[in-house]
Amino acid sequence: MIPDFDAAMFDLDGTLLSTMRYWRLTTLEYLLNRGVIPNAEELGRLFYESGRGLLAELIEKYQLPCDWSEVFHATEGYMLRHYREDARPKPGAEEYLRALRRRGAKLCVGTASLKEFVEEALERTGLLPYFEFVTDNRELAMEKSDPAFFRAVAERLGVPVERMCVFEDAAYAIRGAKEAGCPVIGILDPTQLSMREEIIALADCAVADYRELLDAMGDAEANKF
Repeated sequence: MIPDFDAAMFDLDGTLLSTMRYWRLTTLEYLLNRGVIPNAEELGRLFYESGRGLLAELIEKYQLPCDWSEVFHATEGYMLRHYREDARPKPGAEEYLRALRRRGAKLCVGTASLKEFVEEALERTGLLPYFEFVTDNRELAMEKSDPAFFRAVAERLGVPVERMCVFEDAAYAIRGAKEAGCPVIGILDPTQLSMREEIIALADCAVADYRELLDAMGDAEANKF
């Protein structure tokens, strides 16, 4: 059942933008730039597993020199290029944001990606004007697994936490949001296939396409008359 809400916090990668695939492939980019060609089994894991977790495993396996500050700098650099050149909104996302704003909902973005990169991607794709603000886990000094992350965002939006709906594609963040008391709409992204059933079970509802939410919104409006 689609929850009722006054405000919404959207995740970015895999939720608003079809960019989680690029985060997954930063592992491949990092390895190729260091002369490592992953085998077929490793390539198969790239698309569905946590990029940094798998990268740590492969750095150890292939005995690559590892300075994690350099690793983060390199992978974030790859993503900046994708944000600038390849990022696209998920189908129906802009239309849904427009509909929510027409209803008076306050909207923001809460992400684990660098705020500066995210704002650039949202501006290039035309989505930035829909949001009151963009924040990330560095700015809030807490991870999205922490319920306090969502309480802080709701306070900044000026709404009770139970009136802020979270749109999210990652199970760990959905758990944090639910523990905070937020309603959650799960966004089913192909890169989260291994967690699909968990996401469906955790969220109040889950959709693969924002047009499903637009259709439901239209039905609700029609039922008022």
